Amino acid sequence: MDVFQIDSTHEVYAHMNVDYVRTPDLPKYPEYGSLLQALARDEYFISTGEVLLRDAISISGPPDQIVVRARLSYTFPLNLAEVV
Repeated sequence: MDVFQIDSTHEVYAHMNVDYVRTPDLPKYPEYGSLLQALARDEYFISTGEVLLRDAISISGPPDQIVVRARLSYTFPLNLAEVV
């Protein structure tokens, strides 16, 4: 039973976050420990889906002038990207 109901007054975009976990395969339920291990190694990210980071990113340079490299896909044209 799902208690989440949507009608025309709901704004769902901001609330539909997805957790992405990097694993070699999807484990069966009894072996879900591999997902927990990936989470412990910080091999995950959370997104609402508008930008998907396909690979690990790299950050280099001095703190006042960093360079960020990433391979990504997006669903909307990007006007800017902000690194937080």
